[in-house]
Amino acid sequence: MNVLITGMNGTVAPVLADVFRSHHYDITAWDRSVVSTTDSAVMEAFIDRVQPDLLLHIGMGTAEFAETLARLSFERNIPFLFTSTASVYSDEQKGPHDPAIVPAATDEYGAYKRTCERL
Repeated sequence: MNVLITGMNGTVAPVLADVFRSHHYDITAWDRSVVSTTDSAVMEAFIDRVQPDLLLHIGMGTAEFAETLARLSFERNIPFLFTSTASVYSDEQKGPHDPAIVPAATDEYGAYKRTCERL
């Protein structure tokens, strides 16, 4: 099984990759210096070449990058994981958070992550 993972230069993705490797998964990193995060045709060709069984979007990028990854995964029936943050909730929204509670981030990072979730 092959797992395609964004964010391999970050903190969380390499640890997650190690966990998958320990379970005998092959890991393919999405290297944004090599593969575009804005050209959907290039992104689509890369995913089709790699043929991942799972796509994990752990890295940062534009909200449109997250949206395109989710769409391409859906179209190919590839399970997709997007990593968000509790920062989508405002300081006034105390957890635990029920799924029915609409996040109301007031800071830029939380708003960005919420937009990614929505898209």
